[in-house]
Amino acid sequence: MNYPVDRMKSNKNVLEFEVLGFKVKFKPEGEDQPVSAREVVEHVNWEANKLSKSYPQLSSGEIATLVALDFSRRNIELEKEYKMNIEQLNKSAHAALDLVETISPPTP
Repeated sequence: MNYPVDRMKSNKNVLEFEVLGFKVKFKPEGEDQPVSAREVVEHVNWEANKLSKSYPQLSSGEIATLVALDFSRRNIELEKEYKMNIEQLNKSAHAALDLVETISPPTP
């Protein structure tokens, strides 16, 4: 099964896309959004198409479930990596501050 990557209808209040054979509607996002609805839909459909080509026996529901599980795994990995990076940054900042205070102790 091949899912369209760029099929979209638009009006002022609603963006309508086809995702895994289903029509979904989004409210148009503002210019300040880092990721557009179109990008999200294209990414989901691209991943679904990739799975569908590799495993043509899977149903749309199974493909949707696998895509959701993969996206969730990636999101959890990114969250953990982000937290580790923040913790490492805090440790580095405290170490740098300690070093500065050792070289030049604060004046009373």
